Amino acid sequence: MVVVCGVKNNDCDQDNVKSVQLQQGGTEATFRVDGLKPGSYYLLGWKDLNSSHEIDAGDYVGVYSSDGGTSATVISGATNNANVTLAQMAAPDGNAVSGTVQVPAGSAVTDVVVFTCVPGAQVGCDPDKMVASGVTADGKYLLENVPAGPFHVMAWLDVNGDRQPNAGDLYGTFRDTGGALAQVQAPRQNVDLRLDNFPTAAPSTPAPAQLGGTWISGTSTGVDYYNPGSGQWAPPSGTGVLLQIHPDGTFTRGVTVQLSNYGCTTTVIGHYTGRVRVSGSEMVLEPTSSRQKYLSSCNSSLNYDREVPNVSLPFTWELGSDGRLVLTWPSGGKTYFNRT
Repeated sequence: MVVVCGVKNNDCDQDNVKSVQLQQGGTEATFRVDGLKPGSYYLLGWKDLNSSHEIDAGDYVGVYSSDGGTSATVISGATNNANVTLAQMAAPDGNAVSGTVQVPAGSAVTDVVVFTCVPGAQVGCDPDKMVASGVTADGKYLLENVPAGPFHVMAWLDVNGDRQPNAGDLYGTFRDTGGALAQVQAPRQNVDLRLDNFPTAAPSTPAPAQLGGTWISGTSTGVDYYNPGSGQWAPPSGTGVLLQIHPDGTFTRGVTVQLSNYGCTTTVIGHYTGRVRVSGSEMVLEPTSSRQKYLSSCNSSLNYDREVPNVSLPFTWELGSDGRLVLTWPSGGKTYFNRT
């Protein structure tokens, strides 16, 4: 976007502003602003990278300066070759993560969305701690005001435009130099992402027999509230996890979280299916389908029911002497399940 604003007290006159939205792709574009009233003006360029509708950290901003410096030059009358170079605004120290995104040849990197994923105790990604950013034409991104503590950085390109993560889309998660999934913590630079085809189901192998069956944790009723055939949810009850490990090595995981505070009730329900990978005491749940529903009794504008990115969940597992299944998260937290 190119913005021309009248000069008032050495600042932009908010009552005398005209803008032109540029449609060209690439790293540069031509522009023309007509219909200005006689007077003095500043000329600015702006790319609202995070779609906040405000000039803030992460956006690309520049002013016209006749000598190529950083001080704005006042324009009076018709002016040609008023070139503006944009630079990315830095985020405040300590709360930003940045890096680059690589996509396969022929894919549009500017259509990629990069986001944070804080693994929750009950759901794959905590929706209240998700921060997203767009990507520039040269593959750079900046996530600002990110959550405190470690989190995953992921990227998604909705190739087929259906607004649902599925086969055919491109997907990537930050990994360490050894190729393992890794979490980061702000401030952090060079968190680079490479996108590949969205993971599809692979042949499953049977899990150990002692893991098979239906397990419940918390006050879960042991009911899977989502019907994949109809796409409908049953009214949830309780807070907990339903985990079904099937003989063919696949799993179904249902999550219900209900919180009440100051007369408001928030409910998050999740339905996840995929495959189980077990090696010794290590277990990984690798979802190939993940759906979540969010309901707020006080703010319905936040409600949603949608597919969400598939996030693998690694644990160590053991069966206690009391017959309970104990899954230990990488953070050290434990979830206890009873067999039904």
